Amino acid sequence: FFLWIYTALDMLPPWMETPLLLTAPIVGIVGLLAVPLIASEGEKSWHRRPVAVLTVALVAVVWGTLTHLGTYEPWSPHMNAWSKDTMPVKFVHKDSPLELRGAVVFQDKQCRNCHEIAGEGGHRGPALDNVAENMTQDQLIRQVLQGGGNMPAYGKNLTPPEVKALIAFLETLHNPGEAPAIDESQHYDESIIHPGVTVPNQPMSFAPPAGSVAQANAIQSSNPMK
Repeated sequence: FFLWIYTALDMLPPWMETPLLLTAPIVGIVGLLAVPLIASEGEKSWHRRPVAVLTVALVAVVWGTLTHLGTYEPWSPHMNAWSKDTMPVKFVHKDSPLELRGAVVFQDKQCRNCHEIAGEGGHRGPALDNVAENMTQDQLIRQVLQGGGNMPAYGKNLTPPEVKALIAFLETLHNPGEAPAIDESQHYDESIIHPGVTVPNQPMSFAPPAGSVAQANAIQSSNPMK
């Protein structure tokens, strides 16, 4: 029944989704309540109400069309992917116990409904086969907890151990010849962004700038007080 909503939202620009979801129900309810006040009298026979008949017919056609399109990917999530599409063995056969637990969380929380892995799963969100090459650990954590784009936030739906396991599994999703993404430009102290889940410290580089050693030696050799 709600497939047409997924289709309609997919056709809209991303920036319109949240405002529309928040305002459309309110506008619809207010409009229905206002109908008796605006048109308290009228013709009951549909034969003499062509505008109303055309409006209902148009709504029915649009609803039917969007619902039909919603049955095809990628218009809507693949609602049975979490239980129907099993995790490919190549993604878990070398995983640690923590990473295997993350793969279970990935399935149980129905991430497969929107995200494809090895050609199986939903197409609503991006495929995650190589997600670790494009997102660092802290980016993965924030995406899971806070959501973004078409993805809802899971900060309140996952326990800290589940988040840690899920991130550990996502970090294994990269090509064998490619290392996971590392953001070397960020140097900060450990900060807790979720109870029990922390972003690891990034090592601070104390290497002197290029040429600074040679300049220091030159100044020292020319110093008359030496």
